[in-house]
Amino acid sequence: MHQFDFRASKLFNFARTLRLRANLDVYNLLNDNTGLNYRAAFNPAAPLLWQAPGVVMPPRAAKISVQFDF
Repeated sequence: MHQFDFRASKLFNFARTLRLRANLDVYNLLNDNTGLNYRAAFNPAAPLLWQAPGVVMPPRAAKISVQFDF
């Protein structure tokens, strides 16, 4: 499996105990569509499906989040 995830984070201090953290997470940055699991059962009616990828990694996705500590 070839998955490359990336996170960028910035910390802002407002007082002695108040902090704000902004995060950007990017999942599957290289957009590699690797199979996550493979069909292990053999079916003579459909032999080409044996060991074919059952689930493919989803395309890249991003998440923006904020964390406030006090």
